[in-house]
Amino acid sequence: MKRTMNTIGAATLALVAVLALAGCPVIEEEGYPGWPTIEPQYASTAIEWLEVSITVDGGDPGQTVSYGLLAPGATGGTPSSWIRYEGPFVLDRSATVVGRTELDGTSYENEKAFTIIARTPTAVLSGGPEQAATTGSYSFPFDVLFALDADADPRNEIWYTLDGSDPVPGAPSLKWEGAPITIDGAGPVDLKAVAWREGVEVSPSFYAKYTRQTELIAPTFYHADLATTYPSTGTYDTPQTVRVDGPYGSTLYWTLDGSDPTDPASARVSATASSNPVVNVNRPMTVKAYAELPGYADSPVATIQFDLRAGTPTFSSAAGTYTDARTVTISTVTPDAVIRYTTDGGDPTGGSAVVVAASSVDVPVSANQTLRAVATRELWTDSAEASASYTITGHVAPVQYSVPGGTYTTAKSVSLSTTTPGASIRYTTDGAIPSRTIGTLYSGPVAIDSSATLRAYAWVPDWQSDSDASGSRAYVITGYVAAPTFSLPAGIYDSDQYVTLSCTTAGVSIRYTTEGTEPSRTVGISYTLGSTIWINRSATMKVYAWVDAWETSADAIANIVYELKVPAPVLSPGGGVFMTGQLVSMSCPAAGATIRYTLDGTEPTAASTQYVSPRNILTTKTVRAKAFKSGWTESDEDIEIYDIRGGIVVDPGDPATYDIALDAMPASIEIGESRLVTASAPVAVAAWTWYVDGAQEQSGASNVYRLVADKAPGLHSLSVKATTASGTVFSRSVDYSILARSGAVFGFDDGVLPSWFANTATTWAVVAGGADGSPYALRSPVVAQGTSRAAQLRTVVPPGKTLTGLSFRYRDSMSELDTFEVKVNGVVVISGTYFGQAPGDTPSFDPWPKFTRTGLSYATGSALFIEFVFTNDHLDSWGDDSMTIDSIILNYE
Repeated sequence: MKRTMNTIGAATLALVAVLALAGCPVIEEEGYPGWPTIEPQYASTAIEWLEVSITVDGGDPGQTVSYGLLAPGATGGTPSSWIRYEGPFVLDRSATVVGRTELDGTSYENEKAFTIIARTPTAVLSGGPEQAATTGSYSFPFDVLFALDADADPRNEIWYTLDGSDPVPGAPSLKWEGAPITIDGAGPVDLKAVAWREGVEVSPSFYAKYTRQTELIAPTFYHADLATTYPSTGTYDTPQTVRVDGPYGSTLYWTLDGSDPTDPASARVSATASSNPVVNVNRPMTVKAYAELPGYADSPVATIQFDLRAGTPTFSSAAGTYTDARTVTISTVTPDAVIRYTTDGGDPTGGSAVVVAASSVDVPVSANQTLRAVATRELWTDSAEASASYTITGHVAPVQYSVPGGTYTTAKSVSLSTTTPGASIRYTTDGAIPSRTIGTLYSGPVAIDSSATLRAYAWVPDWQSDSDASGSRAYVITGYVAAPTFSLPAGIYDSDQYVTLSCTTAGVSIRYTTEGTEPSRTVGISYTLGSTIWINRSATMKVYAWVDAWETSADAIANIVYELKVPAPVLSPGGGVFMTGQLVSMSCPAAGATIRYTLDGTEPTAASTQYVSPRNILTTKTVRAKAFKSGWTESDEDIEIYDIRGGIVVDPGDPATYDIALDAMPASIEIGESRLVTASAPVAVAAWTWYVDGAQEQSGASNVYRLVADKAPGLHSLSVKATTASGTVFSRSVDYSILARSGAVFGFDDGVLPSWFANTATTWAVVAGGADGSPYALRSPVVAQGTSRAAQLRTVVPPGKTLTGLSFRYRDSMSELDTFEVKVNGVVVISGTYFGQAPGDTPSFDPWPKFTRTGLSYATGSALFIEFVFTNDHLDSWGDDSMTIDSIILNYE
């Protein structure tokens, strides 16, 4: 629910009320906080905990956001403490969260209730081979242990009952302390359990019903790893290790000859189930087993039959044709087996077989042979028969060419040969594949006087030829490849460059390198004609061009050097004389470049301080900066000197929690204007000190300062320093501009006051302004009620100019209804009534009133007689009814 803001100005309340009565929407202007919205960011499935976030709808970015907690279900209250909101926070107990936004004494609040529920516990059974957590019947005593999910709070308690009643934290429910709960009775047990901790809701309950059976289950036969069970009947080619398993605590009895294990007179073996007894099956047998346990009926008899058969032999070399002799290993997986084999294709079970009492045997094969083999073991069934046929032939050596393939400028004579005695060779020169019947029978060197592909095939009658006995060579009888060219000349560049390669030879292939290594047909980066190469670091490019079937000349290799130099960084603002510290930023147009700088006048290197963010230069420094980039030549320097003079050093983070606000601080003031500037701070301030361009202007308890545009046009600074009662000092500084007036400003531009002439008995007092632009005043003395005083100005319109307007600005006067007139050559151009204040009082006008007349037209050389007439309305007790004119401005075009 949204809650009422704490404070708001009366005027604002009135405006809201008026808008509401008028049916208009109320717009929250900047300077007011926005409404906070409270919501869970995300939560676990069981709502064991959640993260709460606070978002703000609109408002001023300078607002503060905080939150507090109320008791679960409480609404409308005030939290005992507030916590500054820094981001989503974890809520692990039920509570009402109150969010608050605040700005300058105005605050909005919102609240939302959250209920946290403990995660449901689970139960795990232990004490037998089965593991279960739900309802079931079991033929053995077992223990119950509780568990909580990994995401559950470790502070949770578990409370349970065994009679099916709903558990609640506290008596008469039972609190689980970690010890097993033993279930050993015959009757059913109804188990219910819940989780709980202080400050959260009790979890949903876990329920399970457990019943002990009175008859034992039949034993089970497991593989040695206890991972899988044996089928009732199976055939195996290796001995088996069988584990007999039964109900926990029982005694197992088994026989290996198929006799009844319940008969004490049988050849039975016994063991406890908890010992995981093992039966070694190394011959065909039938195993029978049952279980006994006092207090239970005997289990049924379990039966399993094992049929053992020797593993079928395997051959290390597959059947097939080979060019050399080899050794073939015959093996079987059955240990202690006997291998019987023949090498002439005879029956391995007959009298001609070779008998080896081993699981493997090596048999040499050096001629065409057929191997047949079986494996046997005493009392086991013989294996199936395995056989493989092998053909052993000769090997024809590859054809050798006296001239390697390539590009030549003259005809070649190529001789063909092979090291295999008695081999014949056929060849072709048109690229066709030769064979024993295709091609020209070789009898002497082959003449190659034009481009050709020479293929040869060698064979021996009655031998099987392999692929190595054939081959080919390509010969090109032609000219040379032209040298490649570059689209970009060598040189020094300050940005990434792009290069295109070309070659006048048709069908050319190109490879290149950029680090100075020599390219070749196989070394370097392959180049596609027409594509662009990106040069993003200094490079020595070498290019190699060739045509596959041509000989490459030295002219086909070309080199060029490109040097990439980082452009010099730019410092902003540039160096100069400043009245306050400067925040200097550095930039470089080269992407990925790193700027490094020094402040002590030394030349920066790659090890100098790296520029990361603008640097505050508070005292006179020489800043030197260079830019660096991997693979590029370092940049030239940018050297700037910052001459910091006067002013107070303003550190926004000293202390960081204080922030002086300057209300009504103008960005610019026209020369001669003034503004009232008010300072405010979040803490009590004992004294305020004001500075303009570093020079102290005002000091004391007042936080109000009149800023007067009485300096030369241009950029100036206003600084304020606040001192608390404890002596803590913090400050703020802002820049503002003084704007020059258009036209002539008498007493300001050149410091020379124009000639004034009185036409009454008493002249006006004249105070001249300084050459630095300080103001001057034309002030009338005390005059009788209803009398006038006039000041006259004579001037001439400058060459090349036209007077188009006239204006004046006054500071103060005595009376409320005094009148004035401004005449040019006897014609009234400005008139009116003005309001003033007591002499010597600080002017209350902000800015000073200004009266203007436009639409005049006095050409070059015109003599101007300007008269200012002041008429008082009445005399007051102060006895000084007068008016102060701050400036008279003539506007020329």
